[in-house]
Amino acid sequence: MKIKITYQGQTRTYRGSFELPALSEVTSPERYEAMIREGEFTYDDGTPITGRPLQRLRERVLGTYANLPDKSYLGRRSSAQRRMLIPGFMPWGTIPMLGGNPKAGKTTIAVDFATALVMPGYRFLGHFEPAELTEEELGRGLLLINAETPPEDLEAPLDWLTEQKVAILDHHLPVSDLLGIEHLEDLGGAHMFDVTDPALYDLWANRLTECHDCDGMDDWTPFAVIVDGVTAILHAAGKGVEAYGEWYAAFRRLMREIDVPNALAIAHNTMAGSHLMGGVEAQAGPDALWTYSSDNADDPASTRRFSVRPRTGGVAVPPMRVVLNPEGRPVVDGKATGEAKPSVDLDGVAGVAALTAAYVREHPGADGQELTDNVDSGGLKPLNLQGRTKALENGWVREEKCTSACTRCSRPHHRRTHYWPVQSPTEAD
Repeated sequence: MKIKITYQGQTRTYRGSFELPALSEVTSPERYEAMIREGEFTYDDGTPITGRPLQRLRERVLGTYANLPDKSYLGRRSSAQRRMLIPGFMPWGTIPMLGGNPKAGKTTIAVDFATALVMPGYRFLGHFEPAELTEEELGRGLLLINAETPPEDLEAPLDWLTEQKVAILDHHLPVSDLLGIEHLEDLGGAHMFDVTDPALYDLWANRLTECHDCDGMDDWTPFAVIVDGVTAILHAAGKGVEAYGEWYAAFRRLMREIDVPNALAIAHNTMAGSHLMGGVEAQAGPDALWTYSSDNADDPASTRRFSVRPRTGGVAVPPMRVVLNPEGRPVVDGKATGEAKPSVDLDGVAGVAALTAAYVREHPGADGQELTDNVDSGGLKPLNLQGRTKALENGWVREEKCTSACTRCSRPHHRRTHYWPVQSPTEAD
């Protein structure tokens, strides 16, 4: 059906809204927009176009929502399997909440989870598969935001990470360098992470974003953020548990805005331990509800259990008994006597070191991700990294940071290292 548009005494006729954009070719952009927004639209028979149909017509012609993606149809999405951050446990790109009754040990769980994300080969609760991250992703680091635990108590179980090394794009780093900690007390108090406050939201959008040249082209953010705990943050801001839902919505929006793909927020459950405080509003938003609670909140020695209730597509974890092993690490019962920290076979390290040196001789300037992808370590990334460290220690290869003068990369990557041959294992003998 034809459409007529009358503006400032002139009437034009077009065959539907798809012809209207041609108006922009015969008038200025300003007049064109005014014509669409202020003109009178009628059908060819003189019937006025009003109300919602007129609003839709104007928005379509002006392209008000042209930037939105098309709707999806069944069968058109990629059939690729969903990526997992921790196989069999946590999908990539999700933001769950962990709840538990007071003094159950939620911070202990947070520390173990953080360790599992930054320490290659480490299993969360001694049970789940190690996290799967590329070196570039791991190099972005993880941030743990602490609202209420004394700094020395939070950091004590993480101190051993200072002695562990990991090969990340720029060079061999202590694993502890990948784990940043924000103690909110140092910033003025727990209320400083109340991201429902627009000013604090903007502060953290800036503070969580780092850069090297800071030219707007090299911003990066952590691959994961853990917040412990939401209850203290809201209480310090003068808000109650009814604000859980609003806080989570703002936190999720912040993570998406600055491209932090994974996160975890920790809050309190009711004394019974099975549900987050704050009612339905608190539980409806998160991608999954993790629960770590004691069977009896009044008994410090009471049994602790961990479980996960996911959204559709997530991984459900039935309640599992968790105990502390001799080193004080939380592990799923049955693994309490196992070794707490990952170990690597020394003969295997020597072999991988030799393979690393051989690969670098054949591919001078290879970067860390290339070595991970091409040096055979039996699928064990920790062994791959330990072998690389051994090759450096033996003087078989040397590392060189990617700089502005790099001849192998189109632009410098401050978190990338290239490896060059020095001498082979045979020459060393």
